[in-house]
Amino acid sequence: MRIFITMCFLWLIYFPIYGQYAELGGGIGVAHYRGDIPTQHMGLAQYSIAGGIFWRYNYNPWIAARISLSGGALSAFDPEPASNGVSISSRNLSFKSEYVELGVQYEWNLTGLDIHTGKRLSPYIFLGVNGFYFNPTTVIHGDRVELQPLGTEGQMLETGIGGYHRFQVGIPMGLGFKYTISPRCHFGLEFGLRKTFTDYIDDVSGAYPEMEEMMNMNPLAARLADRSAEIEGGTPIITEGAMRGNPKRMDSYFVHQFTLSIVLGKLVNTEFDPSFKVFY
Repeated sequence: MRIFITMCFLWLIYFPIYGQYAELGGGIGVAHYRGDIPTQHMGLAQYSIAGGIFWRYNYNPWIAARISLSGGALSAFDPEPASNGVSISSRNLSFKSEYVELGVQYEWNLTGLDIHTGKRLSPYIFLGVNGFYFNPTTVIHGDRVELQPLGTEGQMLETGIGGYHRFQVGIPMGLGFKYTISPRCHFGLEFGLRKTFTDYIDDVSGAYPEMEEMMNMNPLAARLADRSAEIEGGTPIITEGAMRGNPKRMDSYFVHQFTLSIVLGKLVNTEFDPSFKVFY
């Protein structure tokens, strides 16, 4: 949180001093997650629509800063168990988590992008910080249930650590390409990773809780902590302390999108390329 606030503050005090022109735009694409529940078997189902809006300020042809507000959904489910019954899929876990993120990032145009000199195409890399909200849910008996309030790994038990926070900080990073369609219109293609510092986007991290105690406290929480018995012929998993996930590896998610932006304000010396049709 401190990093997020500091980055936003530094961006805001730097912005008015060296800025040249601003853009307002939006993006549309797909998001997908990587964590304790595998997604390789899901094919295209692991991708969901993501999108948002952004405001970009270009300091010079090589450096820009961007504030963006975006959102989407992340989801995964364990595959069908192996024929011998020995597989991580025997957990029978699944989740869907809608997220919203607000972030600041810096962009470096590797070959320069200048509406005044005709540099129309440039690859770029970006790095920043964002705050995001997520809310993992799952479906049982046709009803969608929020998982965080239940404490499926024993967070709400007296011996537990308390519930995890659904507001977290992440590090957006990646690469893309920008193309100047006209002095007032920019198109982009972006491939981004969101590194996070939480292992609970999927509500799976550590060990199974003591199930009898969990059942006495909240039968629904116990049922969603161990869903192995729902598999045909399945039996409840193992005992307290058996690993449900991998707490040493934090969750992450990817956002890949097309962007389109319009330059704001007055443009000067835009006659560098007669083929451009200026958007007014």
